[in-house]
Amino acid sequence: SIEEYTFYKCTNLTNISIPNSVTHIGMCAFQFTNLSNITLPNSVKIINDYAFCYCSSLTSITIPEKITRLEASLFDGCHDLTQVILPNRLTTICMQAFKDCRSLQAITLPSDLTTIEMMAFQGCSSLQSMDLPNGITIIETEAFKGCHSLTNITLSPRTTEIRSGAFQYCHSLAEITLPDSLSIIGDYAFAECKS
Repeated sequence: SIEEYTFYKCTNLTNISIPNSVTHIGMCAFQFTNLSNITLPNSVKIINDYAFCYCSSLTSITIPEKITRLEASLFDGCHDLTQVILPNRLTTICMQAFKDCRSLQAITLPSDLTTIEMMAFQGCSSLQSMDLPNGITIIETEAFKGCHSLTNITLSPRTTEIRSGAFQYCHSLAEITLPDSLSIIGDYAFAECKS
């Protein structure tokens, strides 16, 4: 395993090759490095919170197939991240996982996904569209807040609740279809959606 804080603030670290023997990447393992490229082997089963937080030079990453959860703030502040390939078995995107990934224009969510936690995509100001899988029934608090370029989002037909500030400041969002299953829309859910 790569233990927690192993390469923390190694600001000259730009590239690394991880061997197939690694199954676990610890909390904050690469936080505040200048990694621009990293290949994660399919042997990796767990990546803990903040592992790549503020790797602001990271441009793309493919998440190994055995990963079922993207932990909290995993890619928070990865400002140059433009491409993320998610595994088919992914079920959960935790709090702030992609917060402030300002260059991320699109991401394909796997069909097994059931949970997107609060602020998961907050501040992804280049994100243009999002198709939510059928398993997503609750849009969590501030999940897409500040996604200024978001013009299109397709909700699951099973959506029951849109929580506080979920789409606040989504200035480009001009239209959204609300399913019949929806029973609660929280405060500020669509505040400042000026289009």
